[in-house]
This record gives sequence, C-alpha cells and structure tokens, in this order.
Amino acid sequence: MNPPFFVVWRRHDRAPKLQHATESEAEIAAGRLAADHPGEEFFVMAPVASFRVPIRELDPIPKSPPEPRKPWGAYTRGRWP
Repeated sequence: MNPPFFVVWRRHDRAPKLQHATESEAEIAAGRLAADHPGEEFFVMAPVASFRVPIRELDPIPKSPPEPRKPWGAYTRGRWP
C-alpha cells in the first residue's frame, strides 16, 4: 500500500476529493470546516486496507463478414424478399 493519507469527510456528503499528507493537516482542515458549518460533524479518516483486482486481458471478438444488403429498389417497388 502507498504511504498513508488522510481525508476529511462529512456524513451524507459527496466523497472527499482532497488528500492530506499528515493527520494534523487533516485535523486542521476538519476544524476549519466544522467552524464554517456549525452543527455538522466532520471525520478525519485514513485507509486501513487497499484491494485491487487486475484487469483481465480479453480475447478479441472475431469479426464475421457483413450480410449482403438487399437493393433498396426491391422494397420501393412492392417486391419483398
């Protein structure tokens, strides 16, 4: 896992976009946000685990030849295949 980072999050809000390098930076940001939004609770969070599944390489789908097209005149003259 990469070096730890910290984010500030408010419940029922969008996902955090800013990552803080230290816990103290995140705590300062959380305090500033809490002062700007009285009554709201902000959390300082850090990852505890990370998971990634590798992308599988897929086999290319073979292309089949296109079906022959019927001439447009066959449809306009009332003759149906």
